[in-house]
Amino acid sequence: MRKIIKPTIDCVFKAIFGTEENKPLLINFLNAVLGLKKHQKIKEVHILNPYNEKEFQDDKLSIIDIKATDERGKFHQIEVQISVYRWLAERMLFNWASIYHSPLTSGQDYTQLKPTISIWLLEDTLFSPEKGAGNLEKTKYQHLNFKPYDLNVKIYLSNHFDIHILQLPFFSSDQMIRDDIDRWLYFFKEGHNIEIKDLPENLKTKEIMKAMETLNHFSNDQKAYLLYQERLEAARVASTWQSLLKQKDSEIQMKDSEIQIKDSEIQMKDSEIQIKDSEIQIKDSEILKLKSLVQRYEKNQIKPRS
Repeated sequence: MRKIIKPTIDCVFKAIFGTEENKPLLINFLNAVLGLKKHQKIKEVHILNPYNEKEFQDDKLSIIDIKATDERGKFHQIEVQISVYRWLAERMLFNWASIYHSPLTSGQDYTQLKPTISIWLLEDTLFSPEKGAGNLEKTKYQHLNFKPYDLNVKIYLSNHFDIHILQLPFFSSDQMIRDDIDRWLYFFKEGHNIEIKDLPENLKTKEIMKAMETLNHFSNDQKAYLLYQERLEAARVASTWQSLLKQKDSEIQMKDSEIQIKDSEIQMKDSEIQIKDSEIQIKDSEILKLKSLVQRYEKNQIKPRS
């Protein structure tokens, strides 16, 4: 029986997409996520940072992604993220920007810049629909695609910026498998629970079968399995720290809310005091007027009218 191997653990994820042998899987995945059809499809990729066991062994906490270029010169970056944290969106932008400007060297102009596409596969939720949203609305959050776009005149700033976020929590294993992107989402969500022989018929494509063989390799090869265990433990440690940070963030937000409430109460008290001060000033003014009348009366010995 095959050991449980999660395809979202970084060393497995990179072995699936980051080797010369598995380039057809990467090409199929990119075409599926980008929705490319016929003549638009990517036919060839060059992996810039191929899978290497040593990179995982040397740094247990390193962040591992896959970087590649296609035959048109476009850059592609694919990363899996198990835990989600508050500044993940900012990290996505930073990573995209780092890759985008990296080809430029001193003296080169902006014509050397190429379209750069980042794809993030998330085990947790970064963006959610409003409470009470129906299943159709939730399904839209499986695959989010961000581009620079003007909302008023409805034009794109550039086709160079493209970030895709795949959120596994919004993919239901019971939903109909319609295309390659559904197959990949199913694989990444349920791959650790199924054997090759038990794959549903609509998942038995050569790419998914090859990806399942990679899971089998990590299960059957002792060295690969030990590496998997190390990376799984590193992911657990990182996830634990992220959970603690989330908890602290929640506590800080609660304290901030309490402080805001206290500030509002103080502002209300200040307003009440200002009102009282205004009333006192009015009374003082009336008293001064009365004193002035009395002084004038005493000075001029004016008798009050009967």
